[in-house]
Amino acid sequence: MTTAEQKKQLRKVVKVRVKALSLAEKEKRATALLRAVWNHPLFASAQHVMLFWPLPDEINTIPLIEHAYAVGKNVFLPVVVGDDLVVRPYNPTTMQPGAFGILEPQGDAVLPTQLDVIIVPGVAFDAACNRMGRGKGFYDRLLANISVPTIGVCYAEQYYLNIPTEQHDVPLHHVIMV
Repeated sequence: MTTAEQKKQLRKVVKVRVKALSLAEKEKRATALLRAVWNHPLFASAQHVMLFWPLPDEINTIPLIEHAYAVGKNVFLPVVVGDDLVVRPYNPTTMQPGAFGILEPQGDAVLPTQLDVIIVPGVAFDAACNRMGRGKGFYDRLLANISVPTIGVCYAEQYYLNIPTEQHDVPLHHVIMV
């Protein structure tokens, strides 16, 4: 089986595992995860943070986005433009539906090198901080040429000892799972 086929199979398995979680369990774990992110030294000391607006099957990061913004952190979100992600400043009054039906900020893009930390979603993660996304490579292209610290976030059902990787996959610096 090729690595691409292994990834495809793992995506299916993880989808079933996450879908099996009750809404109450997802909310409980999301609260624990967001507390862990907030208290992580890289995030706690950061002034310029990139988070992500969650897709329906991802951990709800909206409370973290709103809290970070309310206490004065400069919050940025990724926006899909063609085959790439650009980073734009979050402003709750300018969010509009964009690619994949998720809300996106509308401001001017900034360079990702201006960020202090990037919180990254994914389908699966492993003990070596490898990340498997949805297969489009958006985050791998964004992270490929920058040295900004990265933290992956996930449910325990998305965490493995080893996941299949390919040469273009960019490992993260940390993974927090609940």
